[in-house]
Amino acid sequence: MTDYLKLALIFFAAVNPASVALAMGRPAGERRTMAAAGFMVAAAVLAAAAGVADSLLDLLEIAPETFRIAGGIVMVTAGVLALWEPGRQARDVAPGWQGGLFPLGIPLLAGPAAVAAVMSYGADEGTGLALGALAPAVVLATALFVAAAERPSTRNALRAVAMLTAALLVVAGAGLIVSGVRDI
Repeated sequence: MTDYLKLALIFFAAVNPASVALAMGRPAGERRTMAAAGFMVAAAVLAAAAGVADSLLDLLEIAPETFRIAGGIVMVTAGVLALWEPGRQARDVAPGWQGGLFPLGIPLLAGPAAVAAVMSYGADEGTGLALGALAPAVVLATALFVAAAERPSTRNALRAVAMLTAALLVVAGAGLIVSGVRDI
């Protein structure tokens, strides 16, 4: 598997588009406004995280290997929480663009797992590759948020996919931890 595909799969798990789509409790027109605001906020946060990863790690005197372990722990924790209760961050979504900022932009699209992953892989693989591999997951999550139907069968399917994706995030986080430990 190429580095890009590996990263794209990890970022897919970190963003968890099905879990994001579970936050759709608003009318379709309102979801479009929320999605636009959420996408812009998430893109800015994730791009900034990837861009400052090297400098921030240097400033804090943290070796990339050590951050890999910490990022893996964050990813495993987020994955376990998503397995425990898929879509838990989707409660109490504010109307309009405010709901796009919180909780859609942060923490659904740009959550702790996505930020930790983009910083870790941005420091290791380069900002361009990390953001290029992250973009499809954020775009897919935003599109699913807008397009998903409110039917119970759709919500059940999204919950199932969100749980499988959360399990993948646990595996990816564990792999990141092992990689960090090996490199130390």
